[in-house]
Amino acid sequence: MTRLGSQGELRTYLDGRLQAALVDVENHDAERLRFDQSAAIDYVVERASLEKIVVDWSSLSRSEPRETTIRRREFGETYDVAAQRVDFFVPVSGDAQLLAYRASTYTLSAGPDVEIARTEITFSMTSQQLDPAQMKSQVENLQARVTQAVGRVNEDVEQWLQQLRAHVAQAASQRKQRLDAAADFSGAFDIPVRSAPGARQIQVPVARKTVRVVDQAANNAAPTSEPRLADAIYEDVVRTLRAVGNSFERLPRTATKFNEEELRDVLLFILNSNFEGSARGEVFNGAGKTDILIQHQDRNAFIGECKVWHGEKKFAEAIDQLVSYTVWRDTKAALILFIRGGDATDVLAKADVKLRSHPQFAGARTSADSDARTDYLLRATDDQARLIHVALLPFVLRDRDEVSGV
Repeated sequence: MTRLGSQGELRTYLDGRLQAALVDVENHDAERLRFDQSAAIDYVVERASLEKIVVDWSSLSRSEPRETTIRRREFGETYDVAAQRVDFFVPVSGDAQLLAYRASTYTLSAGPDVEIARTEITFSMTSQQLDPAQMKSQVENLQARVTQAVGRVNEDVEQWLQQLRAHVAQAASQRKQRLDAAADFSGAFDIPVRSAPGARQIQVPVARKTVRVVDQAANNAAPTSEPRLADAIYEDVVRTLRAVGNSFERLPRTATKFNEEELRDVLLFILNSNFEGSARGEVFNGAGKTDILIQHQDRNAFIGECKVWHGEKKFAEAIDQLVSYTVWRDTKAALILFIRGGDATDVLAKADVKLRSHPQFAGARTSADSDARTDYLLRATDDQARLIHVALLPFVLRDRDEVSGV
């Protein structure tokens, strides 16, 4: 039997839970924290959060009376006498175990003896002779004391929940600043980083017009080396794609002459005229009819998928195709979505829902101009630790019938 408030101070328990949440912030995946700080905060807060207690006294139930004994002591002698016992059960939701701790406001008298379980509170009444009126009064008295205890615990929890989010947000912001500062520091140097054995990371540097994939330790690299595509080249590629898309939208008479395959060829032509690279003399290659790739050592560092909107089902298949590639630990990608006719805002909303509901979805970040770009973070299917950065780039192209009247 557990007495209410018998396990020590609730404040001490809540402080310990808060400290554990702050440790979670420090252990949270660094890339995900930098990519979507608000999602990281929500994740940590949800893991640490507590539900306020709700006791459903309207569903109070009892057992049938059963025989028991009561121990008596008189004139220095102890003996048992026959009695009757009735057990009571009341459903409870939320984190009922919090009732075992003493809230910041409490009475000096001992709390009632109750058994605190995950889904119910139980207690019993025992008497040599059952008196319905007397037992009803005892139950009402106990209900009042439990209700008071629940209210006080919930008040403390409500205040703590507000503090939890504030402290987690502050810790996440501070860690993100440190991570960003470290990234800026690394980006400011041309000196290669000496990696730990077996975990070498090779930077793919950026150079406009000539982009070459360079293994900075090609002679010594272990098979487990993990090259990284520089953020600068990724953003440069995305800006180039976005610029071509803007041209399509501004010159509808020209863009409408191209079919889906020809639109991809135009993108490839522009990319190849702006960038060149690596092992076989080209960084960008058409894979089948849909892919734009930056490759290094037969692995895809940048994936550009071109898709015409043909409904939610086809778009979901495009996402599956994207995450199915063998990828680097820091893969960059762009999903280029051609929208011909229809309500572009409605299409983008549906595309966003599909990306966020995908089983591999890990985070999202909306740009200042969400109609031009939204960034998502997806997990690779073969390795949940591998993250794919996906920029959704919508190109709104007018139908031939619309353009013919311009």
